[in-house]
Amino acid sequence: MHYTVQPGDSPARIAQRLTGNAALMGQLVAANPALPRAHGLGAVTFRELHVGQKLNLPPSWMRFGISGAPGVSGVPTVGVGDAASDLSAAQSAYTQGSTTLAGAQQVTDVSQAATYFAQSAASSLAVANDVGDSSSASQIVVYQTTIATQQAAINTASDLASAQAACTAAQAAAASALTLANKAATSGSGGGQSQSTLAQAAIAAANAITGDSAACSNVSKTGTSVNTAVHAFKVAWNAAGQSPQLAYNGQYDAACASALGTALQGTGIGAPTACAASPTPPPTQSCPSGQVYDVDQGKCVCPNGSAPDASGNCAAPVTQPTAQASSNALVAGVLIAGLGVAGVTYAIKKRKR
Repeated sequence: MHYTVQPGDSPARIAQRLTGNAALMGQLVAANPALPRAHGLGAVTFRELHVGQKLNLPPSWMRFGISGAPGVSGVPTVGVGDAASDLSAAQSAYTQGSTTLAGAQQVTDVSQAATYFAQSAASSLAVANDVGDSSSASQIVVYQTTIATQQAAINTASDLASAQAACTAAQAAAASALTLANKAATSGSGGGQSQSTLAQAAIAAANAITGDSAACSNVSKTGTSVNTAVHAFKVAWNAAGQSPQLAYNGQYDAACASALGTALQGTGIGAPTACAASPTPPPTQSCPSGQVYDVDQGKCVCPNGSAPDASGNCAAPVTQPTAQASSNALVAGVLIAGLGVAGVTYAIKKRKR
């Protein structure tokens, strides 16, 4: 569907008029990637708009019943894939924020990273709304409040270290919101396509790795979030009968990264780069035939991660295909922007006749 720009319009005003939430202006900007952009008040907006100009409307806005609203034209296209698209945008913004924070050299860099985390949380909220998960949506709003509070702290920070500390808190909140969005997308109804246990474990592992700046160190530490998530992915991969089978070695190595990339196909999420080989080989132990040693648990287990039966035997793995998300799950080259922006003021230009 499309919207025809009216006199006095801005992205925030359009979003407010059609959805009741000006903060969704970032989704409108993201739905029109070909238009020139500008940065203002911590958000990405259009550089200019012209009266009579037609804008693409985000498919997820159809749930607000905008068909027939003044300026709106076209046929509604809401359906499977909305949640997947928003989830892809949330992950992309989160990854961008993490990358920006890691390379921050000054407070303005940290502020930009926090803006990405705010964008990620906004898209996570959209996922919950897409599938009608009001419980997750309410929790994500709380995380958005935390991010907004940390953004305010960054804006008043007197040194880089203080700004980074506040942004790290914002990053954690965005990661929690993204986790809820993943759960909503895989179990909710009305906006996305359900995913297999393997895909869910893969998404959780990817989020845990990208959300931990010391992931390559912590993955070998039993009980840490990244160790738990990576181990759970390996169990799901092996239990699904995928090849090659992954070793429970407490590492996120090249084999694991390759498998994670395969399991994430169709989700719009990429596998993080594998960690360098550990200088100290993980401990090993001889196990009965048909069993493997699990470094994280410190015992011999079946290849699928389960315990052998009383006789020490393991059940044969059952091959299960990796579920693929719908083909329209990706929104290429688009980052959702604009969380918490009450409005963006700039001139609406009229076309010269």
